[in-house]
Amino acid sequence: MSAFIVSDNNVLIIAIAHLAEYNYDGSNTIQKYPSVTEVVAEARALLQENYNSYNERYQQESVTDRGYINSVTITDHGIRELINKVPAIQIIKAIHCYQYQSCEHEGWESSWSYKTTNELIVSLVSQIPGYENATWGIE
Repeated sequence: MSAFIVSDNNVLIIAIAHLAEYNYDGSNTIQKYPSVTEVVAEARALLQENYNSYNERYQQESVTDRGYINSVTITDHGIRELINKVPAIQIIKAIHCYQYQSCEHEGWESSWSYKTTNELIVSLVSQIPGYENATWGIE
């Protein structure tokens, strides 16, 4: 397998989706947006896991936080704009990309990032168009 460092936007959308509080009333609208501070902290934690994977895969110790994700480059407006324009299915695909690029080190399956991204996929599935109208069971 190979690994690469995912983009800042890739981890930002995951962090925002994880931290946002959704209305689970069928509308899938956001009730509460996360703060810039919360998003920055979570995105950096996610990136660190990706760096760990990249460093393990290529036996490097030099790839670390680029410092691009910070409260200067991320705004409340940017958070709202990003989460409102990216559909659930695209966020799930971004998570799959992130997981694939972050799984190359020994601690991956016991990491916070692994657990969090798997839980997020489960919660996002109900937001995919057509999910609510699908039959509960198949006869």
